Amino acid sequence: TDTMLATQDAGKARMALSICRVCCERFERTLPHDHAALLALGRATVWVTLGAGSPVAATTAAEDMLVRQAAALSSPVPRRDVGSVLLAAGLAYHAQGNLGAAEEWLVKCSAHLESFLPDAHPATALPRLALARVHVQQRRHGDAVTTMVAARLALTRSFRHTSPTWVDSTLTLAGCVMELGELETAEKMLRRLLRVAHKAA
Repeated sequence: TDTMLATQDAGKARMALSICRVCCERFERTLPHDHAALLALGRATVWVTLGAGSPVAATTAAEDMLVRQAAALSSPVPRRDVGSVLLAAGLAYHAQGNLGAAEEWLVKCSAHLESFLPDAHPATALPRLALARVHVQQRRHGDAVTTMVAARLALTRSFRHTSPTWVDSTLTLAGCVMELGELETAEKMLRRLLRVAHKAA
């Protein structure tokens, strides 16, 4: 299912979702509700549901998983796995256009990860990037810049400056800076990005 989802093909994502559902049904018949394997499959199902283009169902699945994870007794859930479900919920709400709920869940995700990870840890980058995009849509460009700068500090530890994630973050940040009237700063960022692109070509 991970391989199918990585292709970003909606058809394969739907196939992966079918596989997850079959596995969940079988696991639920034979395993305790808080068994580690069942919880892990549930988390995978949340992401596969989102990848299959069903954000409403993904939101429901994510909230259900958070309840089940919180109640898990025999199999304590790794804290980063909790962060993964919080991130999925935020992205699912964003995909539905519910910016307020998306912001709430992404803030929860960032706060959760920051409670046990060191500053600028790579795992904190993705929820911050997602939160910055929410701020852009809310026309809160100052907040978006602050969030994006923090995200990029984390990105430098795991992404090359030629990676799509880094390039996208640069373009988003430059757009926010322009909205704030800092045209020279935005121009410098874009020129720097072009130089990196030319060197990589």
